[in-house]
Amino acid sequence: MKQNGRTFRRIDRKGYAAKYDGEHRLVAERTIGRRLKRNEVVICLDGNNDNHAPANLFLLPNQKEFGLLKAGSVPWPAESNLGSYRERGYSRPDVIVVLHEWENNRRQNAGSKRYITRHPHADEIIKRRRAGASVRQLAKDFGTSMSTMAQTIRNRL
Repeated sequence: MKQNGRTFRRIDRKGYAAKYDGEHRLVAERTIGRRLKRNEVVICLDGNNDNHAPANLFLLPNQKEFGLLKAGSVPWPAESNLGSYRERGYSRPDVIVVLHEWENNRRQNAGSKRYITRHPHADEIIKRRRAGASVRQLAKDFGTSMSTMAQTIRNRL
């Protein structure tokens, strides 16, 4: 069965109703040698959802990490982590801040086509974030909420 471009398999369970699970998740489970937790996310590195080779799958611990990948805050992985996931788990790459091209401290938002002004303390926020400051700490230091600081880091640096 296919849903949203992904292949799902029917899993019959004695005494229970059958359930469907993604083929990519079943391959990842076999490779790492344990059942996946409900919140773990498996992605296809080449974007082809029909390619379920273990070398093409990458396991993320939760949806938040997947969101960072999609937003571009963390670079897209180049190779599979399934072989080493059992021993080392997931370690996030160091790149956390995405810098935009600014013209006179303004840029056009790609989605809404509105102009965004650069944050007045952008250089200080970048410096502290690269030094390892958390979003919580930056929000506290600059007197904003965590969600506002996260949005500032995403859009206005």
